[in-house]
Amino acid sequence: MPKVIVVGDLILDIYHYGHPLKDSVEGLLAIGEDKTEASFGGAGLLVRNIVQLGGRVDFVTVIGNDEFGDLAQKFIRQNLKKTFFVENGRKTTVKERFVVNGKKVLKWNHLDNRPLNPAIQNRILLYLAKNIRGYDKLIISDYRHGLISQSFARALVALGKKFKKPVYVDSQIAQSKGNHAWYKGADLMCLNELEAKSIKDEIDIPNIILKLGSKGSLAVIEGKKIRTPAFKVKVVDTTGAGDAFFAALVISNFPPTTSDLKRANKWAALTTTKMGTELPKTR
Repeated sequence: MPKVIVVGDLILDIYHYGHPLKDSVEGLLAIGEDKTEASFGGAGLLVRNIVQLGGRVDFVTVIGNDEFGDLAQKFIRQNLKKTFFVENGRKTTVKERFVVNGKKVLKWNHLDNRPLNPAIQNRILLYLAKNIRGYDKLIISDYRHGLISQSFARALVALGKKFKKPVYVDSQIAQSKGNHAWYKGADLMCLNELEAKSIKDEIDIPNIILKLGSKGSLAVIEGKKIRTPAFKVKVVDTTGAGDAFFAALVISNFPPTTSDLKRANKWAALTTTKMGTELPKTR
């Protein structure tokens, strides 16, 4: 299995599971808490998927000097190296979900999307330049929470080129404008339909994979079109399916084959059979 470096925004996912109590006189929904679970989300979910599939990862990210950053530091997995840079005064990104009787009723986000301190960006680049030779691929998971600026994105792509390491990119646009042109010259990019429609400029990437959800995927791999169907399952929660798909590609051949794309669709589908970001077993 490949050994990869992942650079991306860590999100701490916290799920509160409960049951409804009698409504209060104010008409509010009162919830009795059953359990609370915390796990890596954002680029961290990508990392969890890669490790679950047998890959080895050095996860490079930034956290705040707060209680949630301390909680993130406690996350341990076999074949996972955590290279966490701490920015004083920064809040660790947290997304809380409240689930009642199996249904998500509230999402509460704690965000700090300010651009990263340039001094820390430089420290990350120095770390990567020193260590990248020991890895097979450089993976960028940009959730748009301040870790990656335009100049940093271009520096990451240039670093991969310098050391002849394939650069894979997945950049979100959920609440932001597309920034895919920042990654011009990367080797592979994953997009959903909304992200693909947002691209206005030439991005010069030889391998593009379009994630189509329940319709599977459409890829252009070095000029060859490959259409792969979705894997049929009973869907419980689609949260994280895109990261699961991307992770399966990360551990596959470069460039990916038709078989690799089929496996990626299957793994993404299997993750939708679980609530939240719980991952299925590989055996």
